Amino acid sequence: ASRVVRSARQVWARDERSFEVLRQLLGPDFDASRHRSGVDCAFGLPAQRPADGPDTAKVEQLASGADTLVGLNVSGLLFNKPGDDITRYGFRAPYRPLIERLTQALLEDPGVALMLTPHVAPLRPMVDDDAAACDALYQSLPVDARARTIVLPRHWNAMELKWAIGRAAWFCGTRMHSCIGAISQGVPTTAIAYSDKTLGVFQTAGVGDCVVDPRAEGEDVLLHHILTGYRDRARAGAALARALPGVRERLDD
Repeated sequence: ASRVVRSARQVWARDERSFEVLRQLLGPDFDASRHRSGVDCAFGLPAQRPADGPDTAKVEQLASGADTLVGLNVSGLLFNKPGDDITRYGFRAPYRPLIERLTQALLEDPGVALMLTPHVAPLRPMVDDDAAACDALYQSLPVDARARTIVLPRHWNAMELKWAIGRAAWFCGTRMHSCIGAISQGVPTTAIAYSDKTLGVFQTAGVGDCVVDPRAEGEDVLLHHILTGYRDRARAGAALARALPGVRERLDD
């Protein structure tokens, strides 16, 4: 990485934490005219309503009919291959039971509707397929809970997924860019972050305290923090409203 950034004509970091890493990689070769701090380009991705169809209609029905529409991104990388979360990514507790307990806790409130949101959804299913993870989670739900739940289709593109995410009152995601799809629209969001990259992006948007790290905390503590984020979503929404105009200015810059 150091060799690559030293030989590049220009380098942009997407947040201040990443910018510090860049400075360390460059050492005495740091040049403020070539090495810059910016904003993740996904903040500028437009949202686009999908074509009329049963999935679009159900999202709109749940958004208007439920007291609270919750979006949940489930990472297939972690959900579909139990064991990797601990041995490969350093989790202190398994990911899949955490997601199952979170889903159960949210759906205990009859006013909650759930939108399971894949971010990585290849047309040919692979082991890290979020859509497969969302489908498996959906099938595990009681019948009455399924009536209040939708799995967003794998063929929707990033702009269409962002439209759906924007309908949510609160979002929780493991894939960082699914979370950016939410916070860039002012949707209060809690990130389950197993990589250092997520915290810097959330700090850029004024909500660094909305990131939980399964490498540092066990299942019960994580679940408590995530549900606290759900209950305190108005506070996070207000923080985003204050920060986003500055983020958009930096993006335009």
